[in-house]
Amino acid sequence: MNLNYWYSFQRIDGIYENGAMTSTSISIQYLLPDKDLKISLKGDDLFRTEKITGNSVVNGIYQNFGYYYDTQSF
Repeated sequence: MNLNYWYSFQRIDGIYENGAMTSTSISIQYLLPDKDLKISLKGDDLFRTEKITGNSVVNGIYQNFGYYYDTQSF
């Protein structure tokens, strides 16, 4: 069994101030007794939190953005 969690802190990237991001993944693997076959089950971005958000001000114009690429999978 494997449980993975990561957190990306709020940061400044060039002219953009990006918000924090997180993601949680889990995987389970079962090896059959004769060791000829592995059965695996994996889930990524379980809580749909891998979203990119941010803002910037360029020439007095405020920009706000949010992206979600639907990285959830099972």
